[in-house]
Amino acid sequence: MNACIYFRFCGKYEDEESGLFYNRFRYYSPETGQYLSPDPLGLAGGVNPYGYVHDPVSWIDPLGLAGCNAVKAKSRNDAIRQAKNHSQVPRNSRGGQDIGIDELNPSSRGDNWGKMKAEGGKKLGHRNPNGKNSWFEHPDGHPDAGQSGIPEHHSGGHIHAVDPKGVEHIFVW
Repeated sequence: MNACIYFRFCGKYEDEESGLFYNRFRYYSPETGQYLSPDPLGLAGGVNPYGYVHDPVSWIDPLGLAGCNAVKAKSRNDAIRQAKNHSQVPRNSRGGQDIGIDELNPSSRGDNWGKMKAEGGKKLGHRNPNGKNSWFEHPDGHPDAGQSGIPEHHSGGHIHAVDPKGVEHIFVW
Protein backbone atom coordinates (compact mmCIF):
# COMPACT_ATOMS: atom_id res chain seq x y z
CA MET A 1 0.00 0.00 0.00
CA ASN A 2 1.44 3.37 -1.02
CA ALA A 3 0.63 6.42 1.04
CA CYS A 4 0.95 9.86 -0.49
CA ILE A 5 1.52 12.85 1.73
CA TYR A 6 0.66 16.09 -0.01
CA PHE A 7 1.58 18.52 2.76
CA ARG A 8 4.67 20.58 2.07
CA PHE A 9 6.88 23.12 3.81
CA CYS A 10 5.06 25.77 5.89
CA GLY A 11 1.56 24.37 5.43
CA LYS A 12 1.50 24.27 1.66
CA TYR A 13 -0.52 21.54 -0.05
CA GLU A 14 0.82 19.90 -3.21
CA ASP A 15 -1.51 19.75 -6.20
CA GLU A 16 -0.32 16.53 -7.84
CA GLU A 17 -1.78 17.33 -11.27
CA SER A 18 -0.08 20.71 -11.68
CA GLY A 19 2.98 20.11 -9.49
CA LEU A 20 2.26 23.41 -7.73
CA PHE A 21 1.86 24.02 -4.01
CA TYR A 22 -1.39 25.62 -2.88
CA ASN A 23 -1.06 28.09 -0.01
CA ARG A 24 -4.70 29.13 0.58
CA PHE A 25 -4.60 32.38 -1.37
CA ARG A 26 -2.28 31.58 -4.27
CA TYR A 27 -0.13 28.93 -5.93
CA TYR A 28 3.61 28.52 -5.35
CA SER A 29 5.98 26.98 -7.91
CA PRO A 30 8.70 24.88 -6.23
CA GLU A 31 10.68 24.97 -9.50
CA THR A 32 10.99 28.76 -9.60
CA GLY A 33 10.76 29.38 -5.84
CA GLN A 34 8.06 32.00 -6.36
CA TYR A 35 4.30 32.42 -6.37
CA LEU A 36 2.54 32.47 -9.76
CA SER A 37 0.37 35.47 -8.92
CA PRO A 38 1.39 38.71 -7.21
CA ASP A 39 0.80 39.21 -3.51
CA PRO A 40 -2.78 40.45 -3.00
CA LEU A 41 -1.33 42.91 -0.48
CA GLY A 42 0.76 44.53 -3.20
CA LEU A 43 4.04 46.03 -2.06
CA ALA A 44 2.83 45.94 1.56
CA GLY A 45 3.73 42.24 1.43
CA GLY A 46 7.33 42.97 0.44
CA VAL A 47 9.41 44.31 -2.43
CA ASN A 48 9.00 41.15 -4.53
CA PRO A 49 5.25 40.56 -4.96
CA TYR A 50 5.89 37.05 -6.36
CA GLY A 51 8.46 35.96 -3.79
CA TYR A 52 8.26 33.83 -0.69
CA VAL A 53 9.79 35.20 2.52
CA HIS A 54 13.44 36.18 2.15
CA ASP A 55 14.64 33.73 4.84
CA PRO A 56 12.44 30.60 5.20
CA VAL A 57 14.41 29.42 8.23
CA SER A 58 13.40 32.34 10.45
CA TRP A 59 10.42 33.88 8.63
CA ILE A 60 6.98 32.37 8.06
CA ASP A 61 4.14 33.01 5.61
CA PRO A 62 1.47 30.43 6.41
CA LEU A 63 -1.26 32.03 4.27
CA GLY A 64 0.90 33.23 1.40
CA LEU A 65 -0.02 36.84 2.08
CA ALA A 66 2.78 38.43 4.09
CA GLY A 67 5.85 37.00 5.74
CA CYS A 68 6.29 37.35 9.47
CA ASN A 69 9.56 37.19 11.37
CA ALA A 70 9.69 34.51 14.08
CA VAL A 71 12.49 35.43 16.51
CA LYS A 72 13.90 32.86 18.94
CA ALA A 73 14.38 34.44 22.37
CA LYS A 74 16.55 33.07 25.19
CA SER A 75 13.65 32.99 27.66
CA ARG A 76 10.13 34.28 28.24
CA ASN A 77 11.52 37.41 29.90
CA ASP A 78 13.84 37.99 26.94
CA ALA A 79 10.88 37.57 24.55
CA ILE A 80 8.85 40.14 26.52
CA ARG A 81 11.78 42.57 26.49
CA GLN A 82 12.27 42.19 22.74
CA ALA A 83 8.53 42.48 22.07
CA LYS A 84 8.34 45.71 24.08
CA ASN A 85 11.34 47.13 22.22
CA HIS A 86 9.88 46.19 18.84
CA SER A 87 6.33 47.42 19.49
CA GLN A 88 7.26 50.77 21.08
CA VAL A 89 3.89 51.04 22.85
CA PRO A 90 3.67 54.14 25.06
CA ARG A 91 3.31 53.79 28.83
CA ASN A 92 -0.18 53.94 30.32
CA SER A 93 0.55 57.50 31.49
CA ARG A 94 1.14 58.45 27.84
CA GLY A 95 -1.94 56.72 26.40
CA GLY A 96 -0.94 53.05 26.23
CA GLN A 97 -3.45 50.42 27.39
CA ASP A 98 -3.00 47.05 29.04
CA ILE A 99 -4.29 43.95 27.25
CA GLY A 100 -6.14 42.04 29.95
CA ILE A 101 -5.45 38.38 30.67
CA ASP A 102 -9.05 37.50 29.78
CA GLU A 103 -8.67 38.94 26.26
CA LEU A 104 -6.80 35.80 25.19
CA ASN A 105 -8.94 33.57 22.99
CA PRO A 106 -10.49 30.86 25.23
CA SER A 107 -9.18 28.08 22.95
CA SER A 108 -5.62 29.34 23.59
CA ARG A 109 -5.85 29.24 27.38
CA GLY A 110 -3.75 26.43 28.79
CA ASP A 111 -1.91 25.54 31.99
CA ASN A 112 0.47 28.52 31.88
CA TRP A 113 -2.42 30.96 31.39
CA GLY A 114 -4.32 29.32 34.27
CA LYS A 115 -1.31 29.55 36.57
CA MET A 116 -0.74 33.21 35.68
CA LYS A 117 -4.39 34.02 36.38
CA ALA A 118 -4.40 32.06 39.67
CA GLU A 119 -1.31 33.99 40.80
CA GLY A 120 -3.07 37.31 40.20
CA GLY A 121 -1.85 38.08 36.68
CA LYS A 122 -3.91 40.86 35.14
CA LYS A 123 -2.40 41.48 31.69
CA LEU A 124 -0.82 39.68 28.74
CA GLY A 125 0.33 42.69 26.78
CA HIS A 126 0.06 46.33 25.91
CA ARG A 127 -1.48 48.27 23.00
CA ASN A 128 -1.51 51.75 21.58
CA PRO A 129 -5.20 52.62 21.03
CA ASN A 130 -4.14 55.42 18.66
CA GLY A 131 -1.87 53.31 16.47
CA LYS A 132 -1.12 49.84 15.11
CA ASN A 133 1.51 48.92 17.67
CA SER A 134 0.98 46.33 20.38
CA TRP A 135 2.46 43.25 21.98
CA PHE A 136 0.34 40.31 23.15
CA GLU A 137 1.62 37.20 24.90
CA HIS A 138 0.21 33.75 24.21
CA PRO A 139 1.71 31.81 27.16
CA ASP A 140 0.65 28.36 25.93
CA GLY A 141 0.76 26.59 22.61
CA HIS A 142 -2.48 26.52 20.64
CA PRO A 143 -4.72 23.48 20.20
CA ASP A 144 -4.31 23.78 16.43
CA ALA A 145 -0.52 23.27 16.65
CA GLY A 146 0.83 20.76 14.16
CA GLN A 147 -2.11 21.03 11.76
CA SER A 148 -1.68 21.90 8.10
CA GLY A 149 -1.24 25.61 7.48
CA ILE A 150 -0.80 26.45 11.17
CA PRO A 151 2.35 28.41 11.99
CA GLU A 152 5.16 26.61 13.84
CA HIS A 153 5.09 29.18 16.66
CA HIS A 154 1.70 27.80 17.77
CA SER A 155 3.49 24.81 19.32
CA GLY A 156 4.54 26.78 22.42
CA GLY A 157 4.48 30.11 24.20
CA HIS A 158 5.01 33.15 21.98
CA ILE A 159 4.40 36.88 21.76
CA HIS A 160 2.97 38.78 18.81
CA ALA A 161 4.50 42.26 18.56
CA VAL A 162 3.57 44.89 15.98
CA ASP A 163 5.59 48.08 15.56
CA PRO A 164 4.10 51.53 14.76
CA LYS A 165 4.46 50.84 11.01
CA GLY A 166 2.48 47.59 11.27
CA VAL A 167 5.45 45.21 10.95
CA GLU A 168 4.82 42.08 13.02
CA HIS A 169 7.44 39.92 14.69
CA ILE A 170 6.67 36.81 16.71
CA PHE A 171 8.96 36.09 19.65
CA VAL A 172 9.20 32.43 20.69
CA TRP A 173 11.08 30.83 23.58
